[in-house]
Amino acid sequence: MKLLLTILGFLLFLILSNAINKVFPRLPIPFLQIVMGIILGYFLLEEQFEFDTELFLALIIGPLLFREAEEADIPSILKHWKIILFLIFPVIFVSTFGLGSLIAHQLTMLPLAACIAVGAALGPTDLVAFSSLAQRFRFSERATTILKGEGLLNDASGLVALSSVFLRPC
Repeated sequence: MKLLLTILGFLLFLILSNAINKVFPRLPIPFLQIVMGIILGYFLLEEQFEFDTELFLALIIGPLLFREAEEADIPSILKHWKIILFLIFPVIFVSTFGLGSLIAHQLTMLPLAACIAVGAALGPTDLVAFSSLAQRFRFSERATTILKGEGLLNDASGLVALSSVFLRPC
């Protein structure tokens, strides 16, 4: 029952963040959702939920990536594949291992694999930022194609890095 109420709270805050964005369009939806998530988390401090990460990847992240891939302009992405790959690999490696090392240095009680997993999860967030900026500013078609293709493949490679940290034998 508590899990159902929490899910309903998440959905209510999701609807509320979209409504607030319609009233105040200058406030980005991701910012509103982060603030509302902090508020919801404040009220759920004593609650603990078990949620299978593979279920989250299959039911949430997979369909989101599929939707992004459906909207992608594949011929343009293939046309600029060298630039996209050049942008992907340094970002993934630097964010995954750089953030993971920084977190491991700051939080010494966490195992290195968990810190690297957090780095892998935080790495592929640039497509959300670009999409938010693209609504307000004009970018050339080439820049838009390159950044959307890079973001799509960056998300996928971040998931591969994240799953490889969790699935590696100890």
